[in-house]
Amino acid sequence: MDRMKDRVFIGLTEVAGYFGALRRGFEQAGHETTFVDESRHRFKYGGARTPFSTLVAAELTARNRQLTAASELERFRWRLVSIFIRPLKLAYRVGLLAWGLARFDIFIFGGEQSFLRGNVDLPLLQLCGKRVIWIFTGSDHRPPYLSGRSIRATTSDSKLAEQTAAVARRVAHIERYALVVGHPASAQLHRRPFVRFLAIGIPAWRPNLPAAIPPDGTFRVVHCPSDPASKGSASIRRAAASASDAGAITYREVVDRPNAEVLEAIAEADLVVDELFSDTPMAVLATEAAVIGRPSLVGGYYARQVHRDSPPDEIPPSFFVL
Repeated sequence: MDRMKDRVFIGLTEVAGYFGALRRGFEQAGHETTFVDESRHRFKYGGARTPFSTLVAAELTARNRQLTAASELERFRWRLVSIFIRPLKLAYRVGLLAWGLARFDIFIFGGEQSFLRGNVDLPLLQLCGKRVIWIFTGSDHRPPYLSGRSIRATTSDSKLAEQTAAVARRVAHIERYALVVGHPASAQLHRRPFVRFLAIGIPAWRPNLPAAIPPDGTFRVVHCPSDPASKGSASIRRAAASASDAGAITYREVVDRPNAEVLEAIAEADLVVDELFSDTPMAVLATEAAVIGRPSLVGGYYARQVHRDSPPDEIPPSFFVL
């Protein structure tokens, strides 16, 4: 088969615009590519199809309302809604799987799930001669006991142990049936060799932005956290306030805004501060800054180890600091 004519399916979630950019890259390389995104991401990255979006939204709403219900009666009501929606969602996913099997040669998944719950469709994809690639981007394969967000949301050590065992089982199942792309800093539960995330890099494209604001004598710093608590934003604010006292610095935060507004803020800045606790020296925000031509500062616990784990050509040109 002519590899330039491979048909590629990407799904079923978006992570910081990664998979939308990947779709654009495959299309530029000559591949027919479809990206189906069910995550309904609040940052509006775009670049994806959203079939049966009302059904997907209803299922997500019912699931979230069960978690946040104020009473047992309310929780029971939303559980009934979920029970009604579940077979409809299964029928949609089975149809999507059948359509994909008939149309695509390569399947690229991210997040935690492929077409069917428990990723039970992966053996079928393999049996049908399809090439399956799974790209892990962080919390989807990181042990929950190393995730600040999971630790904050978990009430007991035993619950955390259960969650860790579940992630380990999922990773093992995926490793059996797919070519895995992972990052050593968050791949503690992997048991088989994988393609190194940094060796591939992060797909990105240069957006159409207005002309940069001319210098006005101040040094403009922007911080765009997707989750301020897990990004160390409080410490970054304190550092920015201290720097402002020492000189002409303006500090801006962009939180819970569409990605288009984040890109505009980056274009207007002199420096982008990503986060304090990253395990990736140049994740999506820092990559977006680099594409626009802005330097980025990234703090993380992997800053020293990355030079031990990775050859020089895998280490990106960001300021990755302890």
